[in-house]
Amino acid sequence: MAKSDALLEETQADAQDMVEHRSAYELTRMGLWLTFLGMALALYIALWAVNLPLGKPIELFMLVWGGCFLLYLPLCIWVMKTKPLKGYGYWFELGIIFGGALLFRILLLPLLPSLSGDVWRYLWDGRVIAHGYNPYLYAPADKTLLLLRDSVFAHADWHQLPSIYPPVAEFFFVLGYLIMPTNVLGIKALFVICDLGTCAALAFLLAHKKMDPRRMIIYAWCPLPIVEFALQGHVDAVAIFFTIVSVLCASKSWRGARIWTGIFLGLATLAKIYPIILLLVIVRPRDWSLLISCGLTIILGYLPFMLFSNGHPLAVPLSFTTQALLNPGILSVLIFALESTFTHTSSVNSYVTDAVDILVLLPTFLIVMIQYWHRRMRIEMALLILIGSFMATSAYVFPWYVTALIPWLTLLITPIRKAQKFQPGGLALAMVWYFTFIVVLSYFLGQPQYNNTVNWLLYRGIAFGTVLLGWSIAAYLRRSQRKVQAPLS
Repeated sequence: MAKSDALLEETQADAQDMVEHRSAYELTRMGLWLTFLGMALALYIALWAVNLPLGKPIELFMLVWGGCFLLYLPLCIWVMKTKPLKGYGYWFELGIIFGGALLFRILLLPLLPSLSGDVWRYLWDGRVIAHGYNPYLYAPADKTLLLLRDSVFAHADWHQLPSIYPPVAEFFFVLGYLIMPTNVLGIKALFVICDLGTCAALAFLLAHKKMDPRRMIIYAWCPLPIVEFALQGHVDAVAIFFTIVSVLCASKSWRGARIWTGIFLGLATLAKIYPIILLLVIVRPRDWSLLISCGLTIILGYLPFMLFSNGHPLAVPLSFTTQALLNPGILSVLIFALESTFTHTSSVNSYVTDAVDILVLLPTFLIVMIQYWHRRMRIEMALLILIGSFMATSAYVFPWYVTALIPWLTLLITPIRKAQKFQPGGLALAMVWYFTFIVVLSYFLGQPQYNNTVNWLLYRGIAFGTVLLGWSIAAYLRRSQRKVQAPLS
């Protein structure tokens, strides 16, 4: 009896020690989270302090922004290497992640954009529509809109060109204008709401796939979308939100899920054109409800503008083609560069570059579809490749375009080295993640003192060259591993 009592007391003592150890560990983890939050908040306060109006020097801003990336990287690695706490600790961690995402964005929201003036053009388009004009027909400089000119017109870009933004984007522009007619705060607040919606949708998507929801920090705390949407005010936040929600609906089996998938995908396409390519992997055989709902959503979005187009209905759905001419993609730039180098002329027209883009995109799309339908590729990887390849060929890759890749990295990123072996897939994804960091350097090239051939070559080497090198190494490692495994099988 005495022995059993002693054993019971010893067991109770061990259990108490385990509880105390767990409590101490949880408190330490919570303390680390609060420390990271405080450091990040200090950096964004510094970013707020060094933000200057558009056209002013950006060096100090870029330096502090770079500091945000340097803090963000080890924090994401720490989250991926640790398991979530249990009980209230789990909700504490998620609360810190989402609360931090909210705080960082709210802090930058009232500031005027310092790197891009696109949001002023958004506000101008909203003003044009609110006064009953079609933005796809009338450029800002058109004499028809003379009475509408104000401070917003003075800040807006591309006065000689009609709008290139799809209808849902225009809806947000009008709503932002109605909230604040002469201030970009209203329209940026709408984008931040969409961006926070993306964070929440990613958490739900991660949980649905039985992954750690804390991984949403890869997007939620990433300095790129935080600055591009809350500070610079880019409409891409809307497209990303509807795209993620459409994929979330596609993963569900409740009644009507396919219809809502089509509706949200249609809305995403009406915010930016590229989400339409997601149909290649989201649609199923005889998936008529999805196709019809998506098609009707897009038609209904364009229809009001086409009905009031003064006899030019095709000018509305084809408005986006102007962007490719103004900002050619990396393949077009390469063709022009090679031609100028060897012929010292520039006679290649858009048909040649379009043909090259198609020759690259079609095989890529076909391979992705085959791999996905044979279940050799996850849907997140398929979407990452489809979106990345489309963006790289269709237009110049601005930093805010790259934000569309980060949600899929949130679901895909894996360690480069695991079980003492290099993981080719992890390295390939790490290169994409690296690009979301380094792409911000392109802002320097928009400054007159840095805009020269040498700096452009240097940037393309650091950005695109490094990514291609990393992918080549990953492909070589994958091939080598398969050769080693072949004799064993």
